Amino acid sequence: MKIGVVSIGNDSLELFRFLHRYDHEYVVYYDADARPLGDKTRARQLEIVQVGYDCLVAEGCDYILLPPVGEIGRERARKSEKERERVLPLYKNYVMTAFGKSLVGKIGYLAESGQLVQQEQSTQSINMMQIWLEQWASEYQRTAAQLGTKQFHRPFVRRGRDVRQWKYFLRSLSPRNYLINKVVKFDLRKLNDSDVDTVLPTEWSHFAMEKTIERFFNPKRTKWHNIKTLEQCFGRLIEGEKGWERARKDSQYSVTVLYRGDVGMLESGQKYLWLMGRGRQTPIDFRELD
Repeated sequence: MKIGVVSIGNDSLELFRFLHRYDHEYVVYYDADARPLGDKTRARQLEIVQVGYDCLVAEGCDYILLPPVGEIGRERARKSEKERERVLPLYKNYVMTAFGKSLVGKIGYLAESGQLVQQEQSTQSINMMQIWLEQWASEYQRTAAQLGTKQFHRPFVRRGRDVRQWKYFLRSLSPRNYLINKVVKFDLRKLNDSDVDTVLPTEWSHFAMEKTIERFFNPKRTKWHNIKTLEQCFGRLIEGEKGWERARKDSQYSVTVLYRGDVGMLESGQKYLWLMGRGRQTPIDFRELD
């Protein structure tokens, strides 16, 4: 089975923390010129993701993993059923899983500036991420425990926190760096003061800081669903697809990186190369795009 991954900069490469455990052919569309994605307008974000999607379709990918902003935007744009089937709804499944673990229906999310607030022609500021999550929240069916909780909010109460600076630190610093830990904890205080019971990422790169996030929140009050939850969602999606049994027997692990721009940021940090190559067991095929 051939699976495509659209990565603007290193953002989506965080998924290889679990993807490397599954024997599939992975084709990564790596666009260094378009980073950072979160600072751009919604229309520009979707345009960039669409270019990556078209490239991976041309490569013959059976399924494609998009950045969360691209997955939400494509679903709201009502793309054709064929395109929807090709896109694995990983972020949607992750969000629905998090909704099911919510205690009182107060959701916090870590948003980029382009997602959090966007100026419309009417000059009214609207919270874009809340609008994008609204449809999924309306589809969600509460669990028996949530129905029995009088304090449960319906619809969900949502609080966003602008964390646009995180991605700039990750270009040259480790997530364990003292400065990053301080900034992450400072940004999380607003969500903690809002008494949210669930915190959602809006970029795959946010999982790089999950150790700091998990240590900051009291798990009895505020839940952060880590990369293991995301892997469980991926496993359920793949196992439910047609041809899974055949693919599991016949597939061999390989990684091809189709890149635009300078890949120096990828090569300077050995973490993602190590994950994609399963240490040094699997050579990575780099191909530059025109």
